[in-house]
Amino acid sequence: MKADHRCKHSGFTFLEMLLATLLLAVFCGGLMAAWEQLAANRQERMIQMEALMLAQNRMEGMRADFCRPSSEQVVGKHGTYLLRQQATDVEPGLIWCQIEVEWREGTGGALSAVQLGKLFQKGVVPEGGSGNGAAGLQEGVYPG
Repeated sequence: MKADHRCKHSGFTFLEMLLATLLLAVFCGGLMAAWEQLAANRQERMIQMEALMLAQNRMEGMRADFCRPSSEQVVGKHGTYLLRQQATDVEPGLIWCQIEVEWREGTGGALSAVQLGKLFQKGVVPEGGSGNGAAGLQEGVYPG
């Protein structure tokens, strides 16, 4: 008589179930971490965009005679920002006005900044007072 080596019980063993559960837990953990990182990146982009908009709004209303060194704290929708304004005489008749907006990422996080600059002719008042007329010769956006 031959021995019957066929399995009498079908299904998964305890070890196979444990391994499947472990793999599922690792997958879910990775998915949750990716989701949290996505949310953090989105929040940071919103803060950076708001900082850039603050700098652009300040620069649009700027005239060469109002470009003086200053520093002020501005509260926005997504955070509190430090807005600094600097003026540099490039050559006779030209002034480089730079606005820098700084903020801190998270609690005690790294300092981030956005810079926006514009070259003005001294003594020329832009048409309509918008800051974008004849006085604005060159603009530049420099992420910090």
